[in-house]
Order: sequence, then structure tokens, then C-alpha cells
Amino acid sequence: MKVRILNQSIRFRVSMDEMDLIVSNGAISSSILFPSGQLTFQVHTHPEKHSIDQQNQNCQLFLNKEEVSSLHGSDQVSISFSQNDLKVVFEKDFKCLTQRDENEDHLYPNPKGSH
Repeated sequence: MKVRILNQSIRFRVSMDEMDLIVSNGAISSSILFPSGQLTFQVHTHPEKHSIDQQNQNCQLFLNKEEVSSLHGSDQVSISFSQNDLKVVFEKDFKCLTQRDENEDHLYPNPKGSH
């Protein structure tokens, strides 16, 4: 999972494998260890609405289960919503259009072509 923060927006990008896990298990998690402690990002499916919150170095994103399943099996790129002044985007992570030194086999094919 890739997390990008800019001003009052947060974007979660997930690979095909991660999307499979969310759909089948209802959750994924990714953590980074700082010298002062661990920061964790979690994505969960939820039977109702979208929401996001953080507590104790843990950011939790809840997404409507049906919308996640729909995103997984379609050409749709993302789910987005706003909560208070925070904009949240959950999206598929696509392969780059230019060659890179990273293994991108687990990423979604880029709808604009390939390298």
C-alpha cells in the first residue's frame, strides 16, 4: 500500500494483490517503524459508509464493502469521499508508463498503455 499525504488530502494506492486481500479478508495493513515508534495504516471494508480516523499512531480507513468489490471487478479507478475538511481517495495502483527499476508485476495494467 502506498500512502500519499498533501495538505488536507490523503490517498491510498493498492496493488492487485492488496485489493484481493481487502475483498477476501476485509482488511489490509501496512506499517513503518520510526525511532520513536510505529505508524500503521489500515484499510477495512464496512457494511455501510466510508470513514477515516486515527488514534495512537494508527490510521484506519473504512470503505463500503460493496463499493470495494465493485471497484475490484471493474474499470473504475477509485473511491473518494470527504470527511469534514479531509479529502480521502482510495485507488488502484497502476504500472508506470515509463520503465523503472521496480518490479511492477503486482500492479494494475495502466489504462493509458504500457512501457
